[in-house]
Amino acid sequence: MKLYQKSKTTFKLVTYKNKANALTELKRFDEALENYGMAINLDPEDASLLCNAATVLEALERFDEALQ
Repeated sequence: MKLYQKSKTTFKLVTYKNKANALTELKRFDEALENYGMAINLDPEDASLLCNAATVLEALERFDEALQ
């Protein structure tokens, strides 16, 4: 059961990350940020998620938030 839960979490994480990446490419930054946030909640140590979210915040000119 533990392995099933881990794979379920991993699937959700990858889904949020891929959706956020696609939305970023489409310049739908608010939606991208929401999906990065969901992914970060699942794996707060993933540096690529944090970096990508900061890049989106920069595009939204939310510079102070991007620095956090």
